[in-house]
Amino acid sequence: MIKFTVTTREELSDAEKRELEAKFRAEYRDEVEVDYHTDAVLVGNMVIFDGKKEKSVVKLTVTTSLPLTDEQKRKVEATFAPKYSEELFTEYFVDDTLLGGIIVFDGKTVYDGSVKSKLDKIRETIGNGKA
Repeated sequence: MIKFTVTTREELSDAEKRELEAKFRAEYRDEVEVDYHTDAVLVGNMVIFDGKKEKSVVKLTVTTSLPLTDEQKRKVEATFAPKYSEELFTEYFVDDTLLGGIIVFDGKTVYDGSVKSKLDKIRETIGNGKA
């Protein structure tokens, strides 16, 4: 059995914990036990210690209007991976109010490519008489 210590700025949801533990089991091919801690002053999104080495991980939250295929998820992760020196832990959500597009949040920055956001900007421009 491998023991992990995971420290995050904010507490992880039960779903996030299950996903993370499944990733550990797949990567290490062994039973895992995980202790979770929070630290509000943590510099990165997440720090993982496996008893031998510590690594910093960036947690990306990706929201789309429809579920992404595995190939689309790989493309999203490949697009954002060069922005960070840390490993990525990506969670995906569906929000049909977006109408289309994608929103990615890394804990600090929101990358908003949603149709809803673009329409809201157009409405704001027209409402301010700039069109």
